[in-house]
Amino acid sequence: MKNLLFILILAVSLMPATTHAAAFDDIGALIFRDFLKVSSYPSAPFTGNIINDLVMFFFIPTVFIVIIIYSITGRMFANARIRLLLGIALYLFIVFGGYFTMFMLLAGPYFLFLVVIIGLFLYFASHFGIRPGGGGATLPGTALGGAATGERKQEAEVVNNLHSLGRQLDEAVGELKKLHQQVDDAQKDSKTNPAAATTAATLSYELATQRAHVNSLQSQFRAAEMDAARFRHLHEVSSSLSAIRNRFSEAGRYMK
Repeated sequence: MKNLLFILILAVSLMPATTHAAAFDDIGALIFRDFLKVSSYPSAPFTGNIINDLVMFFFIPTVFIVIIIYSITGRMFANARIRLLLGIALYLFIVFGGYFTMFMLLAGPYFLFLVVIIGLFLYFASHFGIRPGGGGATLPGTALGGAATGERKQEAEVVNNLHSLGRQLDEAVGELKKLHQQVDDAQKDSKTNPAAATTAATLSYELATQRAHVNSLQSQFRAAEMDAARFRHLHEVSSSLSAIRNRFSEAGRYMK
């Protein structure tokens, strides 16, 4: 792809000066009229400057569309590959369905509004000691920052949940091993000491209760694993999941 772009730029640069404008017109027509289905090209609002038109009427609207698609898919699916597939499908639908022109006309005013409002807010915040995020009305365009903060909060909740589950599991497996050993010892003693049979029965009941507790933790782990599926890229999440699975494997020896 890089080589193809380099060859295209080199070919255009080697053309005679009189043909440069025609070449750029051809590129603009290919991108805007043929690919993006913008029937108004090259008339208003296009300027005729291909670089300016590509930035203002292709790159900026594409960023605008990607932000919208990311916001939509992030709420619908946890699987990153499904989000990517749906995002590509939505972008192609917008382009080949002829809706790109609508986003092209909306993106410019939105970004201008965003820059002006956020700039004014930060200016007054720095001069009057207003702390961003300290309560009050949400400014237009700050939803993405809120979404990012919400995602970080969800990540922290998942990590804390896994840590809590890991601590409970460590305690449960330790108690399970201890009870299992005590039951074995009591059953051996009961062969020579009839009074030990009562102790063995009591410990067996406690062991069964502890096994049920471990099974309950395993059910909680399945739910936590589903919540953590979105954050498997985090080292802390993946290592916690691996450690908990190992503890359950260890507990399996005492569950029968």
